[in-house]
Amino acid sequence: MKVTPQEFAKMKETFKAGLKVTKTRTGRQSYDDTGQDDRDPSFSLSKYLRGVTFGSWAGADVEKKAHDIAKAYSTDAAAAGGVLVPQEVDREIIPRLADKSVIRQMPGVSIVPMGKRLSRDFTGIDSGATISWGSEASTISESTSMDFAGQKMELKKAVCILKISRELVEQPGPDADTVIRDELVRALAEEESKVLMRGLGGQQPLGIYSQPRIHSTDLSGEIDQDDLLTAELQLENSNAILSGWITNPTVKDRLRKLKDGNGAYVLAIGGFGSTAELMDVPRLFGKVLRTTTGIPTTGYPDTDESFLVGGMWSDFLLGDGDLRIESSAHDLWTADQISIRLVKRLGYILKHSESFVVVKGITSS
Repeated sequence: MKVTPQEFAKMKETFKAGLKVTKTRTGRQSYDDTGQDDRDPSFSLSKYLRGVTFGSWAGADVEKKAHDIAKAYSTDAAAAGGVLVPQEVDREIIPRLADKSVIRQMPGVSIVPMGKRLSRDFTGIDSGATISWGSEASTISESTSMDFAGQKMELKKAVCILKISRELVEQPGPDADTVIRDELVRALAEEESKVLMRGLGGQQPLGIYSQPRIHSTDLSGEIDQDDLLTAELQLENSNAILSGWITNPTVKDRLRKLKDGNGAYVLAIGGFGSTAELMDVPRLFGKVLRTTTGIPTTGYPDTDESFLVGGMWSDFLLGDGDLRIESSAHDLWTADQISIRLVKRLGYILKHSESFVVVKGITSS
């Protein structure tokens, strides 16, 4: 199926424009999901995957054209065995990822669309100017203490391999689209949450847990409400305002059983915020608490110990790179499945490391 030069130019500009950054009700910046979906309503994710996997584009003219444009625009990815996904797939996946990835849900987090770029430099002020006082006739000291510092956001390659029933792809339809889409979102969200919390560095981002210069406390025991207040004080002493916590469901269970001196639970649900979305979010002393299984219950730092991350999340910049899909119909014959590999580049920087705190060594059993 051929694409005219005019069609190619128009669709290339649409593809390059990508998804817009907007401010959401929770205060974070994320992808536009306002309901103004301009993709072709006849586009089918399952038909697209069938064509990519088996080369069968029968009854999938819309999907074939989207694939051809994406492939032409991403020849480097195609040479590696896959293509950057067309905008129609992005609009199926990325807005829903914002509602599943724990980091993207934190108040104030900014999403930086990176496209095909692998890095980006950010400049800032490492130490601020000083103020001098003097009379009209006195000599005013010159400020020499303002230093500029830079950070480089480097994107790393996250790879998720999914196993999906052949029937879902071979017999495409609305139900298959929903199942495949939800599975892709789940896999991406889990991988993203895990690596941003505890990535080892090197080929993956260095997780917040291991970031240098952040505040850190090792309890080596049970957590109580005073530990939370002490961690918040560490941020306040660094001129940061705590806006939320992230931990795993097991530590959350410990926290929701804590009571203050008046016998009231310190973890509250409901009664906060002006929208239903915010009112349903658990809060510790008024601060958002979200959970992810990307934070394990053991090994941080010792057996049966886990951790809790708090921060001023407006100082977190998430670099969001392109998504690529590769597939194979031949390596899972015995299970009658196909494998789909998602390649997603992402990275982040903390504008101020001192705006974050890790409470580790929390007994989890």
